[in-house]
Amino acid sequence: MTDDAVSVVIPTYNRAHLITRAVDSVLAAVERRDEVIVVDDGSTDGTHDVLMRYGDRIRYVLTDNRGAGAARNRGIEVSSRPLVAFLDSDDEWTPDKLYLQRRALEACEDAVMCCTNLGTRRRDGSEEHNVLLRWQQSENVGNPGLHCGLQEVLERTSRFSQIASLPAGRIDFDVFVGNAFLAQMLAFQICSITVLVDRRKTGQAFWFPEDLPTYEDCECFGRLASTGPAVYLDCETAWQWVHGGARVTNASDIVSLETRISVLKRVWGNNVDFLSLYGHEYEALLRRLQLKRARYMLIEGAAHDAREEIHSIPHAPLVYRTLSLLPGWFVRGLLKIWRLRRRWLYRERKHPNSTNCKPHWKTDRFTLTEE
Repeated sequence: MTDDAVSVVIPTYNRAHLITRAVDSVLAAVERRDEVIVVDDGSTDGTHDVLMRYGDRIRYVLTDNRGAGAARNRGIEVSSRPLVAFLDSDDEWTPDKLYLQRRALEACEDAVMCCTNLGTRRRDGSEEHNVLLRWQQSENVGNPGLHCGLQEVLERTSRFSQIASLPAGRIDFDVFVGNAFLAQMLAFQICSITVLVDRRKTGQAFWFPEDLPTYEDCECFGRLASTGPAVYLDCETAWQWVHGGARVTNASDIVSLETRISVLKRVWGNNVDFLSLYGHEYEALLRRLQLKRARYMLIEGAAHDAREEIHSIPHAPLVYRTLSLLPGWFVRGLLKIWRLRRRWLYRERKHPNSTNCKPHWKTDRFTLTEE
């Protein structure tokens, strides 16, 4: 076995109709010395029968249904190669993914992991590129208005063509190296399906939490980013498919927000050395997320919970403090009137002579200033 052999872990649950696309894309990217491990998280839809068609080209591991974090941990546990990569069972890789990342880790010997950008695809054939840019500006996983992309935080070292030969059809791109710990805190942007981890350099940090409803991968890769440098390849090596089936990322906005706060406190809030340097950035992000959580509580009419939340936030805005003192039923009614008023104003502004136009989706929200 060579030092750059890869164990690919594919967790799956009831994806019999989708998983062949993921497995086929991995088999197109691996080499003979690699291994492909599919961890079946207790599927009941015939996933086992579909996977048996691959014979000894994959290793099938069946577990009780415990979630994505536990399935990935089981895959790490049974894997045997020094490098580990992941692919969700409804997504796919480009054929050159592992080649590009092996060469990058060879050139950056201290790096603990390598990650890239990704794209999305839909059944109608439409595609979206540079998905990380959208994530960076997302309310749930990003930091709107802040330039915190990996290519902006890490140091550009070279073009890939200076490291190794480009695969056929691949356009040259920049390679960035550095400490990604701060960048991952500001916006979750190290995506599991793009990562290649060198487990020999991660110590005890390489594991996924099993108690979170979502973002278990964001916590794991945030923790890994604290153990050493990361390499970011400014190209796309994976496709995330958009479909109507269940995804781990289908959690509600309030659950996503609460989970992100938990991850923030567990990974970055407990790192004394990091806080001594970036305590201001940590506190600013925590305050923004807490205010957003208080906003959801107010919208849902949970005035008592909102009051406790707002009380814990230094210098909470007056509008939040005032609304939290009112009865929950009154706040819900007030916000409903506010939203109806915004719809009406939008209709008047866009269609002053029409009485039948539909409200735009962006107006169906109540927003509170966080200043």
